This record gives sequence, structure tokens and C-alpha cells, in this order.
Amino acid sequence: MISSAESLKQIEKRAFRAILNDGLFDIFFGTLFLFLAFLPVLESVGISKTYGYLLGAFYAILLWVGRRLITAPRIGRVEYGQSRRKKNLAMTIICIAIFVLTLPLLIMTLAQGVSFGSGASPSVMLTVGPIIALYIAIAGYFLEYPRLYLYAAVLVFGLVQIEFLHSIVGRPLDSLIGFGISGSVILIYGIGLFLKFLKDHPMPNSEADRVEQ
Repeated sequence: MISSAESLKQIEKRAFRAILNDGLFDIFFGTLFLFLAFLPVLESVGISKTYGYLLGAFYAILLWVGRRLITAPRIGRVEYGQSRRKKNLAMTIICIAIFVLTLPLLIMTLAQGVSFGSGASPSVMLTVGPIIALYIAIAGYFLEYPRLYLYAAVLVFGLVQIEFLHSIVGRPLDSLIGFGISGSVILIYGIGLFLKFLKDHPMPNSEADRVEQ
């Protein structure tokens, strides 16, 4: 017979997986890769990349708002147990440690200007990219979200592909090919997950149950 603690743990796990499968994370990453693909295009037509960065920050805010206004009302508020809180704390500590260790390199990159193709040093770009991918992979491990491993790999592969394509097709086609195709596929996949989530989790008539451990 399953104990009460085990039952609550399974409920928490199902609720957590339902949140991750709402498609918003996937839409965010698909949009992020498309942002990386079109950033050099904005620069090529004379639009400051600062506006592109602001747009990227706007997408991150949309992810948070979507979770609050769309996902949470359908799943309910989840208070995670001690095990989940420890994992989240460990993920935070590891990411902060990596950030501190790589801060000089990140500062050097920002000083040069974050760009792709001929606009950035290949050695810096191909070093910072995997560091960011490492953050994504660490989050995938602690969140038990395997698709983040794939998105981390897409980021690294896209950067390498841009370096390879730059001498062949030039800028901005290198980034459009390097990140545009994968970003479009991920975005379409995320939209499909999101529509399925809305169908499987209609808005409840009463306040959602609160899951606690």
C-alpha cells in the first residue's frame, strides 16, 4: 500500500511535469533561437541590437506572465517538498558559482559587444556559448527536464554552424541558417504542446487544489 507521503510525492511530481509540459518553455527557447537568428538581420538594416536585446528580455517576461496567468490557474499552486526545494537550491548555487568563475570572460564579451559572425571574436563566442549551454543543461538536470539538454546542444551546434557558414554564405545568412531552422522547429513544437496543454487542462470552475508535501 502506498503511504500518504509517497502519494503526495507522486502528486507533486505529476503537477511539476504538467507545468514543464505546458509548452511555454519550448516556445521561449524557440523564440530565443529565432531572436539569435534575426539579431544580425536587424544590425544589417541599421537597427540597433539594443532593441533586439530588449525584445529578448520581453520574451522572458512573457514566459513568467504565461506561467502565472495561463499555467497556474489550470494546474493550481504547487508547494514543493523538501527534496524539490533542495534540488532548486543546489541548481541556484551551482549556477551562481559558474557565473562568478566565468564573470571575467563574460565582461570581456560584453565589452566587445555580443554578436555573431564577423562581429565577434570566434574564440570568445565559442567559449561563452558552451557556458550558457552549461547553465541550460544544469537546469535540465535539476528540473528533470531532458529537453533542456537538447536545447543546450542546439545552442552549441548553432554557434559552431554559424562559424562554419560565415565564410560560405556571409552575414546574416549564417545566423539565419544556424539558428533559424532549429528555432522554427522548436517554436512549432512548443505551440503544439501549449495547445495540447490547454485542451488537457481546461480552466477549472473553482479554485485549484493546493498540493503540499
